[in-house]
Amino acid sequence: MVQRAAGIIRHTDPHAAVVCPSMERAGEPSGQGFVRRFAALGGYRFCDAAV
Repeated sequence: MVQRAAGIIRHTDPHAAVVCPSMERAGEPSGQGFVRRFAALGGYRFCDAAV
């Protein structure tokens, strides 16, 4: 979904900054697993910033 959204955003505005989805539960064990999997699958390749 991040890859698709980034493509649409950059097609619409090549100068736009794409921010990764919020990882609000990154401090919890289940959230940490999600963040690791997101990174392992290359999700951060499509983002200019992460919060």
